Amino acid sequence: MRSETAGGQGWDDHITQKRFTAVLAGMLMITFWPALIGGGAFFYRDYGFLGYPFAYFHQQSFLAGEFPYWNELINCGVPHFAQWNTMVLYPGSLIYLLGPLPGSLAWFCVLHLLLAGVGMFRLGRDSTGSAFAGATGGTAFPFCGMVLGCVIYPNYLVAFAWMPWLLSATRKAWRGNLRDCVPAACIGTMQMLSGAPELILLTWLMLAALATSDALSSRRWKMPARFGLVVGLVSGLTAFQLLPFFELLSLSQRSAGTASAFWSLPPAGWINFVLPVFSSFTTTQDVIVQIGQSFLPSVYLGTLTIALALTALGGRREPEHRVLAACALVFLLWSFGPAFPPWRWLGEMLPIGFARFPVKTTLPLAFIVAYLAMHGVARLREGAKAWPAFIAVALLVFAGILVEQTTPLVPGNAGLVTVNGLTRLVLLLGGILLLLKTPPRWQPKAALLLPVLICLDGSLHLPVLNPTIPASAFEPGLAIAYHDEAIKPVPGPGHSRAMLSPYAERNLHQVAVPKFIDDFVGQRLALWGNLNILENTPKVNGAATLTTRWARDVEVQLYSRPPETNAALIDFLGVSHITTPGELMRWQRRPNPLPFVSGGLRTAKHDGLPPPDWDPAKIVLLPEDDELMIPQPVSVRVEEIRRTSNRIEFTTEADQPSITVIAENWYPAWKAEVNGMPVEVHRANHAFMAIPIPAGSSRVVVFYNDRWFRVGLWLTALSIVACFGLRLRFKKREDLGNPPGFQVRDRL
Repeated sequence: MRSETAGGQGWDDHITQKRFTAVLAGMLMITFWPALIGGGAFFYRDYGFLGYPFAYFHQQSFLAGEFPYWNELINCGVPHFAQWNTMVLYPGSLIYLLGPLPGSLAWFCVLHLLLAGVGMFRLGRDSTGSAFAGATGGTAFPFCGMVLGCVIYPNYLVAFAWMPWLLSATRKAWRGNLRDCVPAACIGTMQMLSGAPELILLTWLMLAALATSDALSSRRWKMPARFGLVVGLVSGLTAFQLLPFFELLSLSQRSAGTASAFWSLPPAGWINFVLPVFSSFTTTQDVIVQIGQSFLPSVYLGTLTIALALTALGGRREPEHRVLAACALVFLLWSFGPAFPPWRWLGEMLPIGFARFPVKTTLPLAFIVAYLAMHGVARLREGAKAWPAFIAVALLVFAGILVEQTTPLVPGNAGLVTVNGLTRLVLLLGGILLLLKTPPRWQPKAALLLPVLICLDGSLHLPVLNPTIPASAFEPGLAIAYHDEAIKPVPGPGHSRAMLSPYAERNLHQVAVPKFIDDFVGQRLALWGNLNILENTPKVNGAATLTTRWARDVEVQLYSRPPETNAALIDFLGVSHITTPGELMRWQRRPNPLPFVSGGLRTAKHDGLPPPDWDPAKIVLLPEDDELMIPQPVSVRVEEIRRTSNRIEFTTEADQPSITVIAENWYPAWKAEVNGMPVEVHRANHAFMAIPIPAGSSRVVVFYNDRWFRVGLWLTALSIVACFGLRLRFKKREDLGNPPGFQVRDRL
């Protein structure tokens, strides 16, 4: 149903998809111009020390013609492709692979915000029959604080961007013909390749609830089957990514049996949905951080957006709205972690320990609230009362201000909360007046003012959200050039490594320099996080999301004790440079690190980490159940070591059969050939690789060969064939229609 004024004028008259896209693109350009065209670059938190280095490593591998299976520069080597969140085979990654960094990664993020907004516009327009409602949700979704804050997590932006497209296509699939399952599967594949497991899982749980509701309302039992078919196709199309990930997960440091309560939403944290600075503190860099969690820089959903969503839930309620509201409530309660009693009960019964940070379950609320807000606009046009919802939101903001004024949760925060809250109320009132008091003759021209108002609210709700620094701060080799002689000869792949001291690692987590550029450059000089990747300098630790449990054991030992107590292990890892004691960014050389490949050692049986009296130059430790035995040391010469990301080659000269040890993390995908014949790669020294060699001259080739990736490719190929078969076989549409009580309004 379309509401029009006399003379045919109305909110929708001048809104088209092209115009909305242009306006949204303009608002995004204005919001992020420093990173897009102003010579700046995003850097804050995970973006700078984790996400950007991964993108840089991916680009360098791409330009070198190598597939980035393995990253040899962090954590003594770690699977890269299998991490999933590295987005190696996500098609949109070509934006930053082909464009100059760091600018191309900023464009990647902003373009996905645009994709999210356009998708929500189309979804809202088609489900409400109002382009104005679609424009409201299409702006509220990408400009809510929760989504804007995820700029520091580019893969989360990708998952967000495809959510509205996925709901539209999947709903069409379970109500339409079997051939409609194919577009839904393709869009689901795009979201799946983002590598944001929690958000992806929550998206599909929400879709499953909607499909079940539709089936129960209409009593058309083909709907769940078709939804299941879409899920199966998506699983098959992404098998090449999922199977390697599941193998890494099964070997990783993550435990399925113990759920972590770290970074749960505080019990009163839901007030931050409308009052973004409530119960928050200000850092030395003027960044606002919510007490109790700092994974999400903001959980603000927008006062006007929430008021419109509540309007949609008032009075006559459609089944879809009830389902989405129920999902939102469950996700919110789960985000409280231990404060929500069933969280611990279910954590003991279900293998949910792989998922970290309960606050992540609030992420789908950004989509749900924006979607309901569009239907709230449609309800207002049908004559629904707006004031109850708006008054409820205003009272909540006032309550938050009153709490901070009377019993401040953070000393000295009352003034900031008051100013911020009053600003939110002014914008809320502006939205109300625009919606309810705009004369009919001005509505067509004023229609885009509401998206602009929402944009202002979202982009200015915090003093600092996505700061930038000069792009030159990401120049490759900056740290090595600065240290010059102090870090020469520079550690390199296949030769030696650098190591941050436990003191430096601990304090770099805690210290923040007031000026962003100084803070970031200091982190680069310290080779903190994954920033050593920009120097092509290997390091014993890093910021990989998943490592093997054995590699994690080694890292914990290295960083839970003083370096002198781990001297033997540090020698084995080939650490040639370590942070100067008591310093954060200065380096000193270490004498006599062991070579990357050692030979001629005798074997000893030992499960667990190496003992304190271990001599890595003489003994290689193998698990108790390993049958390989070299009782005496043998004279072995190792030469011509050549190293790339996915391949290690060297020659040996041995008097008798012996063993070579490689100071690189063991992983099942590593295979070896000696003189062209396959040999077993043994796990040695708890987490690393050992390869038996015969007497005489030998050529040893160690290469990465992921069988689960190959199996996944076959499953993906079969799924592609199935998709083509569905599209060709079912040409006529068999529309199951809408369930009783659900109304799709006339499309403009």
